[in-house]
Amino acid sequence: MQESYTNIAILTEAKDIGSLVDVVKAAADSDKTSLGFLPASVYQEYAKKGNLFVAVIANK
Repeated sequence: MQESYTNIAILTEAKDIGSLVDVVKAAADSDKTSLGFLPASVYQEYAKKGNLFVAVIANK
């Protein structure tokens, strides 16, 4: 039997999530009914202020 563990990291620093902002925006825009709508500029602004949290699968 093979065991699999997934490590999740929560990124909050602008330097860590800058390249992911477009991915976050696309994910949020894909479900506007549940998540609401925010203009594209808001995601960058939140990232710069450290108010955007991004969960990623961390490397082992």
